Amino acid sequence: MMKESNPRMNLELGKFLNNVYHNSNFERKLHDVKSIISLKDLVAMQRNAIDADIVSIPLRKEELDGILRSIKDQYGTEVYSSSHISIDYSIDGNFMNSQTFLEDGKVHLNIPDLNRFFNSFGMSGVGDAPASVIKLGYGGESYAAIYMPPIIEIADKSYVEEPLEYLRRRAEKCPIINMNVLNFSKLCIESTKINLNHVAFTTEKFLSGSNGSVAVLRDGAHRAYIGSLSGAPMPKIVINGSEAELKSVPISPQDMYIVMEKPKQREDRFLGLHYRQGKEAGWIELGEVGIDG
Repeated sequence: MMKESNPRMNLELGKFLNNVYHNSNFERKLHDVKSIISLKDLVAMQRNAIDADIVSIPLRKEELDGILRSIKDQYGTEVYSSSHISIDYSIDGNFMNSQTFLEDGKVHLNIPDLNRFFNSFGMSGVGDAPASVIKLGYGGESYAAIYMPPIIEIADKSYVEEPLEYLRRRAEKCPIINMNVLNFSKLCIESTKINLNHVAFTTEKFLSGSNGSVAVLRDGAHRAYIGSLSGAPMPKIVINGSEAELKSVPISPQDMYIVMEKPKQREDRFLGLHYRQGKEAGWIELGEVGIDG
């Protein structure tokens, strides 16, 4: 039996199927699967297997929609139930981010690992990879990973108002935060000061120029970043009419920092992060539908 590496996400098949809208054809594709794990863990397991049987099956549009429309926030609301879901292949990166940072390890290690993995299916890398079910069989057991391209939400700009208000309150108490970022020209880590009042002002300026909606990356920041550097089209899932709350003010890709480690405080990762009923506002349960967000 294959030695498992304690996958971070290990969603038993029955629970996964109970959590997502699907038809009998989709269930038949997964009939032999033990559990849904992350693609990162599946790639690691394949590396440790000598004779693993692996197959990639692109998701049909109705299967993709079924998974995404099943996503709930922490209060049980299906936030994409009435959204329009499409796949976009444009080169432009006309969207904002929800986090302040990019991890160097993911950019220079994880993404190349995924590229090599998708190379084995005749693709150039994550830039070609469609939404898919990827199955790995070994030793009489089968595992699956759900691969989703970067997910972009388009929501009414009023969704920015609440995290912006919390960011203003934080700036009143502590206007400056420090972040340890990589300086590639000096090959060292430097402490950089981020002025929260400036971020709030930039957000207000962005909203004043918005046409009523805001496009924010929900998942896939590192892949989207690599795609923007390459200048090549990459499939992106676009969800128009999202009812998911935003966990931060929108951050321009140019204002993100490359770091060795995530900032220790989550409020520094997501500017404007706040809590309701003891839970982070804006968090959605991607893991419950097999997406390793």
